[in-house]
Amino acid sequence: MIGRIALRRLPEIADNQNPFVKVQLLGVLRTALTAVVAARFQSASIKDAARRAAHASDDADAEGSDRSRNAALIVNWAALAAVDEEDQHRYSIRPIKLLNNAEEKIAGQDMSFLRTARLPYEVFSEPLWNGEDALDKTISAYKALSFLWAGNYSTWSFWSRWYHYLRVGKPLPWDFQHAVALLPDEDWDGGPDRVAERIREIEFDFRTRIDRQVVYDEEAKVLRLETDPTPPSDSLSFACKRVTLALDNALASGPANGLKEDSYETLTIRSAVIQHPDDASVIAVSFYDACMSFQRRIGETYPEDTSLINLKNALWTTVEEITELDERAKSRVQQYVQLGMSPPLTPDEKDVLPKMIEEVKPFVDEELDARLRETGELLRTAPEPPRSARARFANWMTTIVTWVDRTRKGEGRMTWLVKQIERMRQWFPGDNGPPEV
Repeated sequence: MIGRIALRRLPEIADNQNPFVKVQLLGVLRTALTAVVAARFQSASIKDAARRAAHASDDADAEGSDRSRNAALIVNWAALAAVDEEDQHRYSIRPIKLLNNAEEKIAGQDMSFLRTARLPYEVFSEPLWNGEDALDKTISAYKALSFLWAGNYSTWSFWSRWYHYLRVGKPLPWDFQHAVALLPDEDWDGGPDRVAERIREIEFDFRTRIDRQVVYDEEAKVLRLETDPTPPSDSLSFACKRVTLALDNALASGPANGLKEDSYETLTIRSAVIQHPDDASVIAVSFYDACMSFQRRIGETYPEDTSLINLKNALWTTVEEITELDERAKSRVQQYVQLGMSPPLTPDEKDVLPKMIEEVKPFVDEELDARLRETGELLRTAPEPPRSARARFANWMTTIVTWVDRTRKGEGRMTWLVKQIERMRQWFPGDNGPPEV
């Protein structure tokens, strides 16, 4: 509940546009973020992050107006209350003493929700305030803070969206928030622009995380794909056979339905079934990709053909079955759903892919190298390569180059690779601008 009180007061740090905002804003936002995330994750690492954030902004009460100073203090107390078990009551009671009648009423609604909630953090699925409960000062302060964020949106994009979605009761993905909260002190000390760049890296990774992740193997001293703990099942094999049969039937219908071996849907299905028949995530994401393509195109690009409709239905049924049995596959399909459409690859973008793969070859193991080459070739040669393959390649290559760049500072070739990664991140931008206030 204290975290919710702090979030409602947070906009007041922008009171009167005083210099305090520009100097202390990032520190207060970091503290508020860690307080919220600590309500969801009770790990030692997030508690330590919240404690460090709170102590780093301890001098917040030395600047600004009474309203902005009190807002910063309440945020600080919320973070300490979330992690300090011995003094939790002391830190929790302080913000309550500063509430006015309207704020007490809304806090009482939080308490009523918490009494019946299955998990405490579910309270964040409720709006911070309803229209009839909104305080004029709170709304005014929120508009002022949003105006400040919009003035330099590339720097404050995450914070604008983070607060907006908490305000309406639809928090950003918790794992994403958790990763931002765990950024090291050196990034936070680097200022808002450095933090913004690191958040963009994290967000791109989360948006394109539709397959196994690239990790560093301490023993082998190379980057490799993580081991997927879920073994292939007989049901996965049966699902692939069912979809393959439906695909063959659709192709056998000839030119009447317009489906060909080099059609987008065919390439997407074939590349998954032939090359990764034991990987539930690749199968689920690829089949979902093909299914949604049919959903958009049948009746327009394709006719209302029975064999195509049967194939679309087989794909949908298979995705449902796989994701019901495999949580990782389910999570990766959900990530894929959030990806926006991207413009076609330019000839220059296609030409640069093999060069990038060669540059990172010394840093990856054989399997990852083979997967990069396989996916890169598909992106280069297919008339319309699967969007899932594009997301997979972008995720892996971005992770590899970011790791190499940070461990090989000063090597000139890394500058070229980093520039290619910056271009690649534009494939899936994912941010539609400032939310409405």
